[in-house]
Amino acid sequence: MPRPDVPRLEFWYDLASNYSYLSSVRIEDLAARSGVDVVWRPFLLGPIFKAQGWNTSPFNLYPAKGRNMIRDMCSGSGPTADCLSCCRRRFPR
Repeated sequence: MPRPDVPRLEFWYDLASNYSYLSSVRIEDLAARSGVDVVWRPFLLGPIFKAQGWNTSPFNLYPAKGRNMIRDMCSGSGPTADCLSCCRRRFPR
């Protein structure tokens, strides 16, 4: 529960989002060091994509975006980057 005397950051995330994952593994530590409380706000990207007429991942619709996502996941994941290298052949779906 947020403390009334401490600044807070509302973190909106989708559990299936690659970029939400990269942010979520860092946010608590960064917030603690900055004296900020984190308020976790889940939401779904799927309905937003569907409203735009997308029936698959934007990483599939835009191949360059998919390639950049793989690069971002590997460079931003630190010690887990090695385990992501196998994804290059199978991801995104």
